[in-house]
Amino acid sequence: MTEQAKKYLAKKKLEKMEWHNAIFGLSIGGIVIALLTCIFFMLIVNINHANAGELDNWEFNIMGINPRDFKDREVLPIIGGAILSLGVHELGHFAVGEMYGGGSSFDWGERAVMVSDYHQMSNDERALFHGAGFLAQTLVGGILTAIPKTRHSDWTFGFNAFSSVNSFGYGITGGFGDENKSDVHNLDRYGYNGTAIAIGSGVVNGVFTYISLNKDKEE
Repeated sequence: MTEQAKKYLAKKKLEKMEWHNAIFGLSIGGIVIALLTCIFFMLIVNINHANAGELDNWEFNIMGINPRDFKDREVLPIIGGAILSLGVHELGHFAVGEMYGGGSSFDWGERAVMVSDYHQMSNDERALFHGAGFLAQTLVGGILTAIPKTRHSDWTFGFNAFSSVNSFGYGITGGFGDENKSDVHNLDRYGYNGTAIAIGSGVVNGVFTYISLNKDKEE
């Protein structure tokens, strides 16, 4: 590869990183504004309840979600659901790696699932290995959301919320840490659009989060 070609690729990579960072910043800003808006309206509801008894039955909803539902949530189960989601993500990598490559193990130093026979896998199998984390999170989240008894639990909400944030984070930033270990970059490397897969998974898990959020929606 010529020096000019290398400079061109480096420039394109820098432009892509700057675009990802800009989108990531806007996304974080949007999330913060949304949270502050929810807190603001929740405070208004509380003030109205304290000063005007006639408003006790008044309800405020954002896209069908009652912000007061957050007050009924237990923090530890939500955190437990998020940890479970992370575990399912890694388990998805482990299962596919074991199925096609063998010798799968979690490397704590690399903070990733490693496959000893990775070089023997085909490109499609490697792509499935790198996309399996998103697939596993979405599949398990869909099952938890489909079951009426678990649909609105704090565990399910934590699971779906973390899955959505995790997938969007990968899609927006292109992956965390070394790009050679990034699921998004490796999906691109083996002929699949890693960014689209990650963001698509984030959207689906976001829908699951919306469905699981409001406890008042029991059927």
